[in-house]
Amino acid sequence: MNFTNLQLLEQRICTKEHFIALMQQSTEPVTTSFVNPFSAKVLTQQPELIQSIDHFYVDGGLYVKLYNLFNRKKPKLNRCSFDFSSVATDFFNYCQSTGIKIALVGAKDSEIDAAINNIQQRYPKLNIAYSRHGYFNDEQQRQQCFADITASGATALICGMGTPHQEKFILAARQACPTLRFLTTCGGFLTQSALDIDYWHPVMNRLGLRWLQRAVQHSHVRDRILRDYPLFIWHYLIYALRHRNKQRPSA
Repeated sequence: MNFTNLQLLEQRICTKEHFIALMQQSTEPVTTSFVNPFSAKVLTQQPELIQSIDHFYVDGGLYVKLYNLFNRKKPKLNRCSFDFSSVATDFFNYCQSTGIKIALVGAKDSEIDAAINNIQQRYPKLNIAYSRHGYFNDEQQRQQCFADITASGATALICGMGTPHQEKFILAARQACPTLRFLTTCGGFLTQSALDIDYWHPVMNRLGLRWLQRAVQHSHVRDRILRDYPLFIWHYLIYALRHRNKQRPSA
């Protein structure tokens, strides 16, 4: 892992409270995304994405614990994830109450309609002005998607394609869609919502074992937990200790 790029990423990490305030107050186009041990590793290999996204939030409990342990002089982080156990609830409540038009892009063709149906069961007055699955055959399809988002009048975009595709997409959409004001990634939220609007089991959610539920249900999550997460812990400990030593005043 590139420690210089990890430091660059952490300079853009904000609190959950910041996300909620930002979605309500932003008047200029703003891009946000979420990081966990897997996506942080991917992003540190593409620093241009880190520099281009305006704000990041930590949606993995393990990363939250490590960050708080080694960044005690910074505001304490709470887990901030775009799902119904975190800020998606605040986001949709606000959009429904204010009539904000939303564009949803992501998941598979077989999932996006089911996700929208489930979301609108909980938020019947939510104005979903545009939706599309997250797979494109060519650049022409992507440009048509941007044109359709603009024509819909949507001012908020939620994109779930996985890192780094979703970050690249919202950055391109910010340039191509002049109506958009708030653009955020959402990881696997649309896929989860297609399965069940109450995706998280209450016991798993209450005990903070969401990672275990996902590991049981999804093989790619199991692979990440077994392969990527232990490496992230090791690399983060080295990074944190080196960073702390650099900050110590010389005798």
